Amino acid sequence: MQKKYNAKGVVLVALSYESTSLVEPYVAKHGIKYFVGGGAESSKNAYGVRGYPTMFVVDPDGRITWKGHSITDAEKAIKQVLKENPPKKVSSLGEQAAKSAYKKASKLYKKKKYSAAFDAYEKTAKKYKGTKYAKKAKAKLKKIKSNKKIMAKIRRAVTKKKCENWLQLARALAENGKREDAIEYYERIIKKYPDSKYAKRAREEMAEI
Repeated sequence: MQKKYNAKGVVLVALSYESTSLVEPYVAKHGIKYFVGGGAESSKNAYGVRGYPTMFVVDPDGRITWKGHSITDAEKAIKQVLKENPPKKVSSLGEQAAKSAYKKASKLYKKKKYSAAFDAYEKTAKKYKGTKYAKKAKAKLKKIKSNKKIMAKIRRAVTKKKCENWLQLARALAENGKREDAIEYYERIIKKYPDSKYAKRAREEMAEI
């Protein structure tokens, strides 16, 4: 549904009363693309949630226009809101947001935080497609890709971030008794980066569970 209505300004947010340590591994494993939050017990009580899933449709003015359990009915409610009260299109604000995103990416680049800058430029180019700053971000990405030294640093940073994230997820799963799922993440590190320090750590921690 997020993919279907994203271009029309619809944002899908999912909240779970379960802990973040349980929710994050699930989101990562299933490649969920929309916003998902954990530890939302207070929201569950505040909105009077009694059954699962309970869905809400909120219009651009922040009003709840529908509450229920049916995905089909939720989609009908979304269509109704889009028809009666669609998100306002403000192109100038979009251009300003693109400019701000581009500046943040450029600051990261100047600080030599190349991996973070690369991600920020990519997001700017994709999220603000059609703006002049998206074009500038694309040009910057092309320049970065042509620099072998910078790309080598980016690859090392990506490996570090990816492996540390997988290790964290594996530990969280192991702590919650999800041994097989934890092993899946440990083996992912070992298979993809067999000679790295992360693979060594993964082997040691996997042996302990």
